Amino acid sequence: MRAQVDLQIELPHISAAQCTFTPPTEKAPTWRLRDTSSNGTWMNGSLIGKGKEVTLNVGDTITFSSKQFPSIVFCPTTIPEGVV
Repeated sequence: MRAQVDLQIELPHISAAQCTFTPPTEKAPTWRLRDTSSNGTWMNGSLIGKGKEVTLNVGDTITFSSKQFPSIVFCPTTIPEGVV
């Protein structure tokens, strides 16, 4: 079973489906982020581009618009086996 978390940020400059975070798997052992927005998603100040996917590293800053707000710093946690 794959966990899914939906977070809605109700600001006019944030897309309803801004981006998708994909956790590590056996085939892809790193966290990934795919930009699915109309307005753009940035990682460390660089536009990702709609439909494009990037590898995430601890400390990467993800911004959900050109306005630099809101943004998050990527810091994954380990989920104990059996929790999800």
